[in-house]
Amino acid sequence: MYKGLQVGRGIAALLVVLHHATLSGDVFYGNDAFNGFWDFGHIGVDFFFVLSGFIIYWAHSGDSAGIDTAALYIKKRLIRIYPPFIIPSVILLFSYTMLPGLSESNRVIGIVTSLLLIPTPPLEPALSVSWTLMHEMLFYTFFLIIFINRKMLHVFFVTWGIVIIVLNVSMVHDGLLMNFLMHPHNLQFLFGVVAAVLVKNEKQNILFIVVGLAMLAAYLVGHQFHAYENASVLILKAYLGIGFMFIVVGLCSVESRVRYPDFLIFIGAASYSVYLIHNPVISVANRIAQKIYQQNLFNPEVFFVFTATLGLMSGIIYYLVWEKPSLRYLQRTYLKK
Repeated sequence: MYKGLQVGRGIAALLVVLHHATLSGDVFYGNDAFNGFWDFGHIGVDFFFVLSGFIIYWAHSGDSAGIDTAALYIKKRLIRIYPPFIIPSVILLFSYTMLPGLSESNRVIGIVTSLLLIPTPPLEPALSVSWTLMHEMLFYTFFLIIFINRKMLHVFFVTWGIVIIVLNVSMVHDGLLMNFLMHPHNLQFLFGVVAAVLVKNEKQNILFIVVGLAMLAAYLVGHQFHAYENASVLILKAYLGIGFMFIVVGLCSVESRVRYPDFLIFIGAASYSVYLIHNPVISVANRIAQKIYQQNLFNPEVFFVFTATLGLMSGIIYYLVWEKPSLRYLQRTYLKK
């Protein structure tokens, strides 16, 4: 894997941590730390979707058609996603079952959607970030078409992208259809696929990252001035998808010219665990911090830094203690060629 993309993944995970620390502070203290500046960290998810599209196509576009290669692909995806995911999900599902009032958002938790990553609206997953994993699994499932015929996959992806755009422009409203199968977030996987095609065909150069960073900077400026409050989800997700597509291609083009700090590469490796673990940890920490805050001992920024750091460190520990060794064992045991 490109080190630049690994660093990008680590930065994206940090942004999501800061985003949730901002949201959590608003819930528990009624006050946004740093005036809500880090709320834009939700764009880390957009980067993850683009990067996923890139990685899957990059890693598997050369696979041969057939049942055996499809089965190997499925095993690789399940081993990558489920072992780190299932533990926090089971713990939270048990917690919400035993203490129904535990969730501050009054969510109705579903067992199937919590454990199998299958959407069952209006029920929601116990682990809140699981909604992104459901989109991941959807993309992984559609990608199986490549093991039938590569051109068929390309046609399907182009058709899927066009239908997403048409239905969203037409303002069609249909729960599961529009909120999952045809949600604009899915376009970002397709932009990742385009990025992989460009890199595979050696079309990348440094101008890509310049354009991508310029688009990202423009988005962040607009976000700080609340310029996008009335913008459609389709426009925002397509814009971010294109911007991150340029950044991904650009990072690949400068790989040999940049030396990245080891700690950022490490955070990138631990990013999935950080993503899974940080929000429950921040939530628990803020329930304790709320009582201290009510005594006017510290301002919200102190709790923000503490809870965000705790969320990050908990994810890193989870990666070292569980994700890394479990994946090594499962890959060695079940993915032997």
